[in-house]
Amino acid sequence: QVASLVVAFSTGDLELMRRAIEDPFAEPRRKSLIPRFDDVKRAALEANALGCSISGAGSTMFALCVDEASALHAMRDMIAAFAPIHATGHVGQVAKTGARVLQDETHG
Repeated sequence: QVASLVVAFSTGDLELMRRAIEDPFAEPRRKSLIPRFDDVKRAALEANALGCSISGAGSTMFALCVDEASALHAMRDMIAAFAPIHATGHVGQVAKTGARVLQDETHG
């Protein structure tokens, strides 16, 4: 899945990205640790997110969207779907410059 996601980001293949976000292994086993997971994921997908899943080990969820307006819509709907649990959201962009050293730790 990770390799497919990397290819999808590098080629702009949105259908591949949509399939690569699906996690048939970890998500079914960990989603029970996030209250309202299915409702939140459904809200993201109904807001036209390409996909939605668990970030890292949790308890953060993420959605990938094609533009900022879609991302804001998905974020608002995901937060609402968490209710009555307090949730916050953040919309950010996928970096387009790839991996790079931000600070050289060996030279301070």
